[in-house]
Amino acid sequence: MTRGEIDFAIRRALNAFDKWNDVTGVIEKRSSYYYEMQGCIIDAVHCGVQAVLDIDELLPSEIYGDCVADSISSSAIEDANIFGEAMREYCFDCPPEEFGCYSCFEVNPEFMRVSISSKAGRMVIAAIVGDSRCEEFADDVIDRGKFYSNGSIHFGWYWDCDGSLAFIEGDRCVVSSDCKKDYDWHWQTVKSLENDVKTKP
Repeated sequence: MTRGEIDFAIRRALNAFDKWNDVTGVIEKRSSYYYEMQGCIIDAVHCGVQAVLDIDELLPSEIYGDCVADSISSSAIEDANIFGEAMREYCFDCPPEEFGCYSCFEVNPEFMRVSISSKAGRMVIAAIVGDSRCEEFADDVIDRGKFYSNGSIHFGWYWDCDGSLAFIEGDRCVVSSDCKKDYDWHWQTVKSLENDVKTKP
């Protein structure tokens, strides 16, 4: 079973849930319970995949806690969705009922806000909008975005209709173009971003 087939199954299950919820109105959309239910549905799809393939692995939700107990063990994570959500949980300082970069914007106290003109800031915005557009985003017009770093992890978000969120740790970078979702993360190549940044004044 390919990654695309699994992603299709997840989207189909989430759409079925939304249709049911639209009729019944049981769970308020974009509430903490709504996102918890989406997580349960994604876990259920992964359970079905494992049953079909006769494998026994930790579910994404079971991995999060291990990954962020003290620090991110990113080398063990190959799935962009798992890595992105583990990073979100680690970098944001939100209560369980809130969703980092959507309903809550408090960050882990170990992170300091950085300027978009800093190397960390430019790498994050390059990951989100592409290096060709970096020059459009000056400090005096970046009120829709914020960028943070603790020296080894850089992250930030930018709102342009939908909110985009990016995390960079070492040579790994993951980006979401719709940060209210806990899926649809994709990998970016950080080495190329570093090279692009170094060519800028």
